[in-house]
Amino acid sequence: MLLSVLTGCKKMMDDPKYPNGSTSTTKPVSSEDKKLLITLKTTPITYNPQQQSVVASVDGNQLNLLYNEKAELLIDADRYKSAWYIVFKEDFSNTQFADFNFTSELAWGAIAENWTPDNLKQMQHTETDTIIAGVKVVNVKFNRVFKFHKAYQTSEEATSKLASIVGKQEPIKFLTRYQPDADTTHYDVTTVNVAYTK
Repeated sequence: MLLSVLTGCKKMMDDPKYPNGSTSTTKPVSSEDKKLLITLKTTPITYNPQQQSVVASVDGNQLNLLYNEKAELLIDADRYKSAWYIVFKEDFSNTQFADFNFTSELAWGAIAENWTPDNLKQMQHTETDTIIAGVKVVNVKFNRVFKFHKAYQTSEEATSKLASIVGKQEPIKFLTRYQPDADTTHYDVTTVNVAYTK
């Protein structure tokens, strides 16, 4: 009985209908993939942008906005190796943050006031290689926390401001480029929404 089972298994393995080893399929290269790879030669991009979250609270007469930034980038692998660094920065000019002070923790543990690095290599992040249309690109993910704060004349004024922004959304911009670059004014710009909660 055991012999017949083994013989049957051998026949199945010998049968071309049952391939041994691994098989692979090649996905056709899309026009979107080609366009993406061309773009990555010029600038890194913010990939799969998600809505950002801000938790608002009041402490006495101070309004606090805790912004938990999460971002994911795709970067050309060759330019990632050759660049001095990758520029990533935020444009808060059309948001509640614009006239707030803030603190942020730097990758080496220090706390900075009203400053944060725009050099990706000075931020804590994770890197993974991914393949797009047969080309290796670098996928970078990171998150960092900004603690925005503003003192008002009274606690009532701070509470009123809190009530006026909770439940609302505003657009912010993520800007990325390679450094050095022939054109230091050229950025990839991605707009994402930030939502205020308490």
